[in-house]
Amino acid sequence: MIIRKEPFGITGSGTPASRFILENAHGTRAILTDFGVTLLSLTFAGKDVVLGYDDLKTYETQTEYFGATVGRFAGPIPNALLQVGEKTYPLTRNMGSHQIHGGVHGFSFRVWDSEILPDAVRFTLFSPHGEEGYPGNLQVSVTCSLTEEDGLLYTYDAVSDADTVLNMTCHAYFNLNGHDSGSVLSHVLQSSAAYCRAEEPAGVPKAEVFSVTGTPFDFTKPHPIGENLQNPHPQLDAPYGYDRNLYLGQSGIWKQAALVEGETVAMEVLTTQSGFQLYCPGIPLENHPGKNGATYQPYGAFCMETQHCTAPGETHLYPTLKANTPYHHQTLYRFSHCNPQKILL
Repeated sequence: MIIRKEPFGITGSGTPASRFILENAHGTRAILTDFGVTLLSLTFAGKDVVLGYDDLKTYETQTEYFGATVGRFAGPIPNALLQVGEKTYPLTRNMGSHQIHGGVHGFSFRVWDSEILPDAVRFTLFSPHGEEGYPGNLQVSVTCSLTEEDGLLYTYDAVSDADTVLNMTCHAYFNLNGHDSGSVLSHVLQSSAAYCRAEEPAGVPKAEVFSVTGTPFDFTKPHPIGENLQNPHPQLDAPYGYDRNLYLGQSGIWKQAALVEGETVAMEVLTTQSGFQLYCPGIPLENHPGKNGATYQPYGAFCMETQHCTAPGETHLYPTLKANTPYHHQTLYRFSHCNPQKILL
């Protein structure tokens, strides 16, 4: 694999940012930046399948988290109050009275340190105790590699000196027909997820899950993403689209989470996380022009945000990361040409 480093501009605070181009022997190419460990582009079989922007300034001001690594905590924390053990920590608010995706200055808007390895790029960040309200001095790394089997592998590692919570994810927006090709509602999705986490209005999560059987969240048999969007299920936010956390199974072991097929390109998602947020927004994405001046339409992309999900029978939303206990998770996005005969195991 070839890895190249290039300048990617200077942030508003004067910090230089870089981008890293990873290319394998097949010509599959991933481009990431140390600003937010953001995936700028993923080109497979001549198609760039990741939505994004052309310049650093737009990534600094965006609100959709295009391609970003999200942390400390992916998803909303109700009332911006975090309970860890017997203590409650008030967090910064950036979603009305709640916090989402780590707060005002979360991991997505920081320039990370970087190191080029023989077959990967490792990004590291120190998050001090009290940052955005979270407890614990946290040292975190995200290592990104591109395999010769056309897989983009994210490895997340961290350790804290105090009990805290941590739930990182990649917030890439995918369109397997090309980033500027329009709706993804005809993409065919299959997932092994048997449960879905319920939410209150306005996207506030609840510590309960329901079986996907007989609901529009059931993708255990492959069908187009848009097939059930008009279903009147109370947990489906039509016309806003899919935005729910699906439960896959026990955390810490590899699971085949999903297979998505566009017209000619397929993406398989494997993860050690217990779930993923399926996000396919039916609202316009940002007011900024996309890459090469593209206009991104409603339902123009989907996200597979692998992360923690409440398990059946659990009564808490957030898993505690104990002091001095390693945090380690991996997610693989593997690309291939469509194969109508392929099914999930």
